[in-house]
Amino acid sequence: MKMTKEGMGDEAMKKSLFYRAKKMPPSAQIMLLFAVEGVFLQYITSINGFGLNLYATNMGATDSQIGIIQMVPNIVACAALLPLGILADRLKSTKTIPMLTLLVMCAGYAFLGSVPALGERRMELFFVSLAFTAGALAIYNAQWQAMFGAAVSLRQRNDVYAFRNQFMFVIGILAPVICGILMGRCHTADGKLLVLRSFFYLCAVCVLLQAAAIKKIPVKQQEEGKAPAEAGNASSRFSVSDLLEAITSVGKIKHCAGSSCRWSFSISPGSLTGACGI
Repeated sequence: MKMTKEGMGDEAMKKSLFYRAKKMPPSAQIMLLFAVEGVFLQYITSINGFGLNLYATNMGATDSQIGIIQMVPNIVACAALLPLGILADRLKSTKTIPMLTLLVMCAGYAFLGSVPALGERRMELFFVSLAFTAGALAIYNAQWQAMFGAAVSLRQRNDVYAFRNQFMFVIGILAPVICGILMGRCHTADGKLLVLRSFFYLCAVCVLLQAAAIKKIPVKQQEEGKAPAEAGNASSRFSVSDLLEAITSVGKIKHCAGSSCRWSFSISPGSLTGACGI
């Protein structure tokens, strides 16, 4: 029996990876999407781990500037984690903060790859770009846990996490080796910078692909004041109105917290000792 072109096209489509993935059970789709997300995340993390110091060194950074590289992401994370955590609790979707963080990281890595071409101010701009790359990555990792808990059932979490980590370990081995081999073939600082710039530009692309994978992951809708596990089963979507409403709520909380702090610091030591009978 002779197959028509349409029949051959349908048969080829059924054998394709995308068709098979679409026909998977929802639990298997979630496992695969988190594995894809983990692969891109591990590549970015690996490049940050060894690439930032080499990048700064080949741009002429001093020893003290090399030490600041690890400090900048920690400062950004300390400053942003608490307000973003409060903000995330007031959003209906646990994917909103991770998605926004990935968009910031995409712009940050694109800018980071262009830093060596920015002239004498490139070291100052390098540290600015760190806040939007490595600093944003620290925030993403913290907010990822809430999204993971809302997307994966308690019984399935170990399987999804183990499946994801298998691929992450492979990328964690390959990415530094490949970058090191390419840099070893370059004998000038400009050549090594060109290799690292290419890897940072690739980070920007990986961040976009990572965001696309996260967008496909269904998460439970979060109700205000409840943990994701206690929320409804409806799939949530990104909403600008929800984000603006949450930012307004965070502003009110910060105002109340500031008033409370001013009240507590207005208490004199004498009044405290008198109240305690000292």
